Amino acid sequence: MADFFGTDGIRGEFGKNLTCKLAFNVGNALTQIKSRPKVIIGHDTRLSASALMLSLAAGVTQGGGDITYVGTVPTAAISFLTENKFDYGVMITASHNPPEYNGIKIFSRKGQKLSEEEEAFLEEFFKNNFVADTPGMFNYEASLQDIYFSHLVGSVSENFSGMSICLDASNGAASKLSPKVFKKLGAKVMKIACAGLGEKINDGCGCLHIENLQKKMLSSGADIGFAFDGDADRVLAVDKSGNVFDGDKLLYILAKDRKEQGKLYANSVVGTSHTNSGIMVALNRSKINLIRTDIGDKYVIEAMEKMNLTLGGEQSGHIIIKEFAHT
Repeated sequence: MADFFGTDGIRGEFGKNLTCKLAFNVGNALTQIKSRPKVIIGHDTRLSASALMLSLAAGVTQGGGDITYVGTVPTAAISFLTENKFDYGVMITASHNPPEYNGIKIFSRKGQKLSEEEEAFLEEFFKNNFVADTPGMFNYEASLQDIYFSHLVGSVSENFSGMSICLDASNGAASKLSPKVFKKLGAKVMKIACAGLGEKINDGCGCLHIENLQKKMLSSGADIGFAFDGDADRVLAVDKSGNVFDGDKLLYILAKDRKEQGKLYANSVVGTSHTNSGIMVALNRSKINLIRTDIGDKYVIEAMEKMNLTLGGEQSGHIIIKEFAHT
């Protein structure tokens, strides 16, 4: 069992149990596992993001690795951009936690979060002497954000013209990107907590405070609303009547739709031990099997990979459609 890594990366309160020294150690440890690795790194809007990003990048470059920095992006962007192009992807974020917290998520070359075994192996190098190789390079490539934007827009086959969509980005990583995507698809966009204020990330907003989006939906007459968390790897939806669709309900809707399209392999989806039993019954009525895993989206994707399944998710709003993303 890893000492630093939890169910979703390393996480803690900045300056206390999550320090710049620890971030440096993590970065340098990557260069001890792989010689001169290529590492892509991004973050959410937290005020501590720059300090941790620069510290981790310093550890990588001191060890001879090269850093490609992409700025403020959702976690899924790092997963997508890492796949088959970089040795590691790193996201600096504490997801749905308060502003004073931060964290480090690491992705493999496959665009997937490290397994527990890989995390424990990486930790062994935290305690070693630091590698000081021929210094690596640090490059800022904001244009990679455009590649992810095009990927998102390209994953939708319909036009949203005439639709009114409300977005609560939790002052986090999707603050600029999500309105831009829906506008590009033709929708009229209403915004909540899309200012990207790092000191207010997840503070009374986003999917942990879905009541804000419910009120906006009832007062605005919008067709549908989506609320994200700080790093935008969770999403909840609200309809025009104020009804909330959590991850379980979204998984059910997607499963039925993808089965009708012939895109639901083995007529099975992956959930967790917390997936609502009523959803399981409803899926079974539609002749769709629910496979349960431990809580955590990395366990969901591991099960999907093992059984070659195409759809999985958690009640919290982690939804994985393998056709488009690994997180």
